[in-house]
Amino acid sequence: MSSFRETALQRNIAIHQARILEADTPEKEAEVLREANGTIVRDLLQFAEDNDWTRIIGGMDGKGKGLSLLDIQEIIPYLEKQTKILGDLLGRGLRLKNNHVFGRGCTFEHKTGSVPPRFQAIIDHPSNQKALFSITALKEINRMIFVGGNIALRYVKSERRFTRLLLDVNVENYLTDEEDEGEVKYILRKWQVRNDLGGTGQPTEHREWIPTSTYDATNPSYPKTIKFQNENIPVNTGSLVILKAFNRDAGETWGVPDAFAAAAPAAVYNDYIRSGAMLQHALAAIAFVVKAKTEQSAKAAGAKVQKARVGSAVITGPETEVQSMPRAGSVNLYEGRPLAARVASALDVSTTGITSDTGTGGSYASENALSAPEQMSALSRQEDFANLFAEVFRVMGAKDMSINFRRLDTDPIHRQGQTLTLFRVGGAINQQEYRDRALA
Repeated sequence: MSSFRETALQRNIAIHQARILEADTPEKEAEVLREANGTIVRDLLQFAEDNDWTRIIGGMDGKGKGLSLLDIQEIIPYLEKQTKILGDLLGRGLRLKNNHVFGRGCTFEHKTGSVPPRFQAIIDHPSNQKALFSITALKEINRMIFVGGNIALRYVKSERRFTRLLLDVNVENYLTDEEDEGEVKYILRKWQVRNDLGGTGQPTEHREWIPTSTYDATNPSYPKTIKFQNENIPVNTGSLVILKAFNRDAGETWGVPDAFAAAAPAAVYNDYIRSGAMLQHALAAIAFVVKAKTEQSAKAAGAKVQKARVGSAVITGPETEVQSMPRAGSVNLYEGRPLAARVASALDVSTTGITSDTGTGGSYASENALSAPEQMSALSRQEDFANLFAEVFRVMGAKDMSINFRRLDTDPIHRQGQTLTLFRVGGAINQQEYRDRALA
């Protein structure tokens, strides 16, 4: 199975960085940089054939379509780490997506108007607020989709409490429908319990099968246990798992993380900027190079620069010459912008937004406005959350409840004033309503 291992490109960069630190003279440092750049170019040319990058065409284990649970469990820690390390691109992309989707806020509403007290009590419970029913919780869930592509929420019926299941920590296995691999019937949950108040404090591991909410809706006849690894593991019918997969194709069981397609160009962009910065440092350290035309003149070192001050003269021998090195600014790091654009495209955000740079001749105010594709992407994710909460409220028994997001775009204050004036002149609102809205 392919996995996110350290690529040959990353290994070569690390090796050359170590050699640069060991270089005791600018000449040696420049030599190492030249070798490093040559190696990086060769690695980038072979990037498309690098087997260390995870494949997404077909099952990685060759046993099914799409990503397997084991693939997801390997991908999540990698993308979580990269989102923090590459915070300027992947982290920024995540924050942009969160701000676009949840920046205007949302409300939980009932069809009749006021939310019944029994449902409001579930929403207001501190544990449920932390896990699901707050803006902070929604952003964390969206982060789980960003790095994992799947959401698993456990609902304890007797306690009316929601908790999150982490696919790389709490899910050991699953059972699907015999005729539909995309429909999961049971999740094998594992967790550890440790008693720090007495005994040795060693954790004990527990396992249980939990039916999914969609399977429970078919009113099946549950067995008491399901055998796994020669062990009869109990089925907990007192809990349900709300499982949602995102970015998947038909016939696939598990979703694909939002950041999956952006991880490779983000890593290459990071290496590009880092290597360019090292080259800038080397060019800034060496101002001139003395070229000897013969071996004898090289030994004689027939060039001498008089005193280190501006406008000083250089004395050369008959067989030597002095040439200036390229200035540090000759390395154009801006040429890596297309790599950042690939990351932005994979994350459905703008290049201006992800880099906080308008490009040559751009206006930040106009470029930073939400474009139609970005608005559609945010609305699509809001629809994903609307579907998620439709299942959440169904499990709670609150089928008439829904989550409603506020508008993504708002008119500037002068346009709002113009609209209010038109409404007042047309008689749609009275003077007091006009004044109240103007002072709001």
